[in-house]
Amino acid sequence: MHAASDRPVGRFIVLISTLVLAVSPLGCASKERVSARQAEPKPQVVESPRHLLDPLTQEEFQTAASAIKADARWNENMGFALVSLHEPPKSFVLGSDGNPVRREVLAIVIDKVANVTSEIVVNVLDRSIQRWQAIPGVQANYLLEDYEIAEELVKADPTWRALAVQRGLRDLDNAHIDVWGFGGTTPDGARLVRGLTFAGDGVRNAYSRPVEGLVAIVNLNTRQVVRVESTGTAPLPPGAEYHKDLLPPLREPLKPLDISQPDGPSFTVEGHLVKWQNWRFRWGFLPREGLVLYQVGYEEAGRVRPILYKASVAETAAMYGDPDPNWSWRNALDAGEYNMGVLSVSLEPGRDVPRHSTLFDAVLAGDDGEPYTLPRAVALYEMDDGILWKHISEDSAAEVRRSRSLVLLHSAVVGNYDYIFQWIFRQDGTLEARVDLSGIMLAKGSESSRFGTKVAPGTVAILHEHMVNYRLDFDVEGPANSVYETHVKALPTGPDNPRGNAFVAETTLLAAEDGREGGHARQWRVVNPNETNSLGEHPGYVVLPGDSDELLAQPDSGIRRRTGFAHKAAWLTRYKEEERYASGTYTVQSSESTGLPGYANGESLENTDVVLWHTVNHVHIPRPEEWPVMPRTSVGFSIAPFGFFTQNPALDVPDTEPRQEGQSGAARKGR
Repeated sequence: MHAASDRPVGRFIVLISTLVLAVSPLGCASKERVSARQAEPKPQVVESPRHLLDPLTQEEFQTAASAIKADARWNENMGFALVSLHEPPKSFVLGSDGNPVRREVLAIVIDKVANVTSEIVVNVLDRSIQRWQAIPGVQANYLLEDYEIAEELVKADPTWRALAVQRGLRDLDNAHIDVWGFGGTTPDGARLVRGLTFAGDGVRNAYSRPVEGLVAIVNLNTRQVVRVESTGTAPLPPGAEYHKDLLPPLREPLKPLDISQPDGPSFTVEGHLVKWQNWRFRWGFLPREGLVLYQVGYEEAGRVRPILYKASVAETAAMYGDPDPNWSWRNALDAGEYNMGVLSVSLEPGRDVPRHSTLFDAVLAGDDGEPYTLPRAVALYEMDDGILWKHISEDSAAEVRRSRSLVLLHSAVVGNYDYIFQWIFRQDGTLEARVDLSGIMLAKGSESSRFGTKVAPGTVAILHEHMVNYRLDFDVEGPANSVYETHVKALPTGPDNPRGNAFVAETTLLAAEDGREGGHARQWRVVNPNETNSLGEHPGYVVLPGDSDELLAQPDSGIRRRTGFAHKAAWLTRYKEEERYASGTYTVQSSESTGLPGYANGESLENTDVVLWHTVNHVHIPRPEEWPVMPRTSVGFSIAPFGFFTQNPALDVPDTEPRQEGQSGAARKGR
């Protein structure tokens, strides 16, 4: 690992930072502004007993690693591909008071020489191994060392070095080898990766200088370069920079805009339990999914009304739309193959998040199973969010409420792309899931292509799709739920619609597990059929979809077979403990999804524990203005109360601003 560097390594950026305390409001600016912030009260962070769903501690990681390495089945060729909290069964959690009387660690271990993947479960309370099982025919998630090993092997390979020189590289040791999963199965089951070549000659941004068609295939089991493919002849692009010290003079900076909370934030944190504006939720951090929510509820009349048991990113995927042999294999399952949580990076106050944020470290395990701390992995902060609600009536002054939202955030870097995952809680009972996309578009060395956009001389950014699947384990007023689908239908002109303006929202009970198409203002409402509100309706929450573009790959394509979750905008399944990941547990070198659609096998969905899987699919048509680094693009969706309350739940938000002169009633009636 290249310490103290932001140099690309494989499909991620290595960022080494100084360790900080577990909860730390941080920032940097002029002395005067720093002093002002230091005078503000610290966020209210209350110690509490540990909970069943809390992230693993340093001690628990160490206990699990020690128990596994002390077992006779362990050998020095093994590495830890994943070490995670083994979540207790949902029924156990709901039937307990939350005290950590059951704490288990799941480790996925690979014998790197024998190419055998094993699952191990350790009870860290008594240090016993509960299960050690070899899983035939699968590949474990990639280790962090796999990227370094592959890069070193490629750069030492004489065939690659000769071809690189032929293609115009001068400084071979400074080339960047971008390590990708193989993108499908291998005939002999060998653990392979592909290394794409980018020239580092004279540039800091190697992604702007692709050596088109120069790709090495590496066998991680034997630590050998299997072959080197050279299918391109395009000259090296000149490159483009985005680092501030390599750019022309910058524009004049804006005047300071400081956000101050002199009385501290309005949320409280008790361990991993957050309380804010009637919202109650727990959060966790897992190596594969990254940031997750647990036991989300809304407090009303002294009772916390459950909404979600767990909400998580179940998979992220990318697919490129160029049929060139050097591109057609390029698809990535970023969570399942590379561990999105492990690829998370430290957040910088004043840059990634506001200076008034509360920041939390995350503890993860390295390839040796031993724990390390990722400082400032998660941010929690309040933000002004525009108008919450407003009306000016004819005979009275304006009634307006300013909106404030609570944001829980983490960021991951997967090779050339940066993902910022956010959960945004609003005062009206709405919860938004948002992903901000930034980073560097993957470029092809070419002057033109119908499969992309020319963004610089000799540089084409290829069309691609981003697919993010969310797993929403609903518990609306309890685990027994049903799902209704609503879509809008225009009525034909006729006696019942003489002016042709009528349309209706048709609602259908979804009685069995299935996948559902998007479009036509389609929504999915999860209700508790055993409860009735004062309006005579079942209380519920509705999924309001965002970007749900069509998966454009053909049915016989490798990426379509691997990403079954993206075939539909939503999937509805009954809760099963083992069904956690949209593409299945093992996605490295997979040829078919072992998750969705297989999870949806037609079982009854009425009055049962429902999981809704929603895919946000964004087709990216590159623009020159997104080069050499992308301005942020935001995608996502929301879940909103639908009959959960019987009126606007934000009516009780107080008006804290003094009224100004001149706010009077409307000058006209109606529309």
